[in-house]
Amino acid sequence: KELTKALAKYNIKGASIIVVDEYLNIPYVVQKLLKSSEAIISLVILSNEINNVSAISQSLLNNLYSIGLSGNTPVIPGVLITSSLLEAKATLAVYSNTLVKALVDNLSINELISTPASLPDTETKKTVLLPTVTDPEVLLQSLRESLKANGATGIISLGRKFRIIDDDNSNSIDLAEFTKAISEHAFYWTHAQIKSVFDKFDTDKSGTISYDEFLIGVRGELNERRKQLVLQAFQILDTDKSGIIELSDISAKYDASKHPDVISGKRTSSEILTEFLSTFDTIDKDNKVSPEEFIKYYGNVSSSIDNDDYFELMIR
Repeated sequence: KELTKALAKYNIKGASIIVVDEYLNIPYVVQKLLKSSEAIISLVILSNEINNVSAISQSLLNNLYSIGLSGNTPVIPGVLITSSLLEAKATLAVYSNTLVKALVDNLSINELISTPASLPDTETKKTVLLPTVTDPEVLLQSLRESLKANGATGIISLGRKFRIIDDDNSNSIDLAEFTKAISEHAFYWTHAQIKSVFDKFDTDKSGTISYDEFLIGVRGELNERRKQLVLQAFQILDTDKSGIIELSDISAKYDASKHPDVISGKRTSSEILTEFLSTFDTIDKDNKVSPEEFIKYYGNVSSSIDNDDYFELMIR
């Protein structure tokens, strides 16, 4: 009911609401709805009496973000953890409004309507960079400004831009495709300049730019507000205040004994928690998570979220 009110408030019509009783089925249902939907809001309500509810919540969010990034349909996920039905009713109105606002931000009119052609007497100002400019960050910033000037700012439009550049539909951009895209932006960069920016995008050094790498490169690093939220979350997980999150910190916060794989004997609690820890262990792969690694992980998540308020809601 509250979600319906929020949709009506933002004049979103024709929405269908599907109730899924078992939270484990939600990612599957969302995946099935992708092709037939323009956008999806996935609102999950969990009782805080569920064992390991925080880990379950994070896992659901990660799965739903991944599903949204895998296709062209925006997925707005949210998980509400409550102690009672009464508490859920009290907070659902605000939470529903936040999710719908995030949807509206993703489906804004600038995203849905093609950028009109410039008038004959209108000229887009560009920063002219000489061949002597070698700093890839300076070059990348000029590309960001050009993309923004041409309407590629939000998740949907950037996804559209990625598909346009990806001529062979390989879900990645090679150097030839990237070079062509640079020339289409009227940048007269040298091969060395183009290659330096390409390499900055290609963080895994695979020789191609994936969608995630493209999104992260264009959106840039966490802004200060998001960075401070991430660091606050890090401090909560770092129970011994050592400045590093280790398995002992995770074990102090989460009980994996009720995980289905532990109950069935497939895996131990330690294996479940180690897998959870490895989600954030993005650099050294040493089962220890530094603040830099934690920030990098959430930087990847952040690149797919346009709205700062929604990012805060997600991380809290």
